[in-house]
Amino acid sequence: MQQKKKREPTQFAEYEFLLRILNIVLKYKYRILLFSIVVTSAVIGLSLLQPNKYSAYSVVAFNLNQNRGGVTPGNYRGNSTLNVLEYDLIIDQVPEDEKDRHLTLMKSFGFLSQIIEKHQLKRTIFHEAWDAQNEQWLEGKEPSDQEAVDAFRSGYLGIAKYGSTDMVTVAITSLNPKLSQALSNDIPRMYNEYNLNREISELDARRAYLEKRLSEVRSKESQQSIYRLLESLLAVESLLYAKNNYPLEIIIPASEPRFKSSPKRKVWAIGGFVGSVAFAIFAVLALSIFTAFRRDLQAFSEAAESTQADSATAPESDGDEWVDKN
Repeated sequence: MQQKKKREPTQFAEYEFLLRILNIVLKYKYRILLFSIVVTSAVIGLSLLQPNKYSAYSVVAFNLNQNRGGVTPGNYRGNSTLNVLEYDLIIDQVPEDEKDRHLTLMKSFGFLSQIIEKHQLKRTIFHEAWDAQNEQWLEGKEPSDQEAVDAFRSGYLGIAKYGSTDMVTVAITSLNPKLSQALSNDIPRMYNEYNLNREISELDARRAYLEKRLSEVRSKESQQSIYRLLESLLAVESLLYAKNNYPLEIIIPASEPRFKSSPKRKVWAIGGFVGSVAFAIFAVLALSIFTAFRRDLQAFSEAAESTQADSATAPESDGDEWVDKN
């Protein structure tokens, strides 16, 4: 009976390298598994210590008139009594980056500080430093408005584009689902009021300037021109108060979230297990490479010492003794 030959490994450099790696991993497979279980358990325990957070968001659209008028005959929207200079003074041209301006203002200190003050969010943002039982701040130091705005902007507020549309989402993430819903719906409304007050302040400044000029000029024609400007300012102010959803209109109001948005404990567990396995394999391979390198270095050192010892024990002779006398 012919004896079955023992199968030899495939002689292929890359394949042999892969076999070496798999051999090392399988050699330490139980240690890798134990390390992954310990790390995954620690990650799960850490996720359980994190409080549940709830996110609510509303979808808003911009009600911006991109063509409020101009000075050309076909695009002129001012009163027939207004000339070009008067029209430019009364009616502001809408810049091309008007949406970006509003998004930036929604994240500004002036607006967010009003949100924090209205809803008394300092106690919520810095709940660890607030003594609810005695209703006072621990260590007697209340966080500043700038600290509250920075914390709210980075940890609670999220403003992003809604899909491929020009609309945006106003998202709020907090420990209280009702608070997240209330803030997400209230921020667009409060911003409309904030923007209205800002534009009214600009109109008041222009009105104060015109009234001052009215008391200074003596020309009847100039006084009539200033009166027309004041009447136009009043008309523009009336239009601003008549706009209920300017510049933001809520398309999809926020609803109370039923499920937590973070922490995602399943994702934490899967990520911890996969990451720990990858780290353990990398550590095992690095340790094996380091061990092999140390052994090769020791062998090389021993070989070098042996060569030096052989050279030291070899007999010394003159050059004539090495010549064949025969």
